[in-house]
Amino acid sequence: MVDFTVEMLDIFFKLWRNRCFNAKRTIYEKNLMKGFPPKKLGQMQGELDNLIKKGFIVRIPKPHGKKVFINPYDRNIIEKALKKAGYWD
Repeated sequence: MVDFTVEMLDIFFKLWRNRCFNAKRTIYEKNLMKGFPPKKLGQMQGELDNLIKKGFIVRIPKPHGKKVFINPYDRNIIEKALKKAGYWD
């Protein structure tokens, strides 16, 4: 099991809540960062970049910006981590 930080889990939960699981259901990267505390935006962006490098989140370029979604192959791992962290029962 992979150890995720609280910031990573917050990013996963926001993507999960918006049902961003494949290329048809995506969210713009700048909209994903909305709602997080302004003091933590730099850290959240760094964690998002780490998740993209590790392959848990996929980034695709679009004309108006970059869109992201959860890698469907890692969906079960992320779901278990979110349940373990108590994001839902």
